[in-house]
Amino acid sequence: PGVTRRSCIQLLKDWGYEVEERRISAEELFETVWGEKYLDRNNTVMVHIRNIRQKVGSGAICTVWGKGYRMGPSKP
Repeated sequence: PGVTRRSCIQLLKDWGYEVEERRISAEELFETVWGEKYLDRNNTVMVHIRNIRQKVGSGAICTVWGKGYRMGPSKP
């Protein structure tokens, strides 16, 4: 089955990532959702995150530069 916006968001919530301080790396997200080894320069997660943001709003998932992603809007 394909990875959907709902499955990505539900996965983050299941792990407790709806708490804004918690973050998940692209590598951890990829390996958990797709069940494969993450390769450098793999933009699969980035593309899915962008699609999620388009569907639910840009404030749903924030990029933490150099660290990964977290739920909620970006902080100054």
